[in-house]
Amino acid sequence: MSERSPVTGANGQDGAYLAEQLLAFGHDVHAMCHSAAGARRLLEHFPWDTAPVADLENTARIRNLIDETEPRRVFNLASNASMGRSWDKPAQTADVLWVGPIRLLGAS
Repeated sequence: MSERSPVTGANGQDGAYLAEQLLAFGHDVHAMCHSAAGARRLLEHFPWDTAPVADLENTARIRNLIDETEPRRVFNLASNASMGRSWDKPAQTADVLWVGPIRLLGAS
């Protein structure tokens, strides 16, 4: 059985590169997106059947995905896609960048 590897931010540049590398190493990648539109983009470019939608602000969804995949490690590359959005929505930015990883650790 291949190692299961959840990757947050997989539809961003670094997340996509990481997902490609993990796939090349034989990992079962679970590329997590915060939106259905992002999940659809991932499905267009990668060879997996599903891309789970899981916003790092949703503790229950994160816990469910971790419970379903039972990973040995989780890769967190989630962030706001635009610097302007970070300034426009500072509370959401703080939630994704600081509280989101705490939720991931709590679910693991």
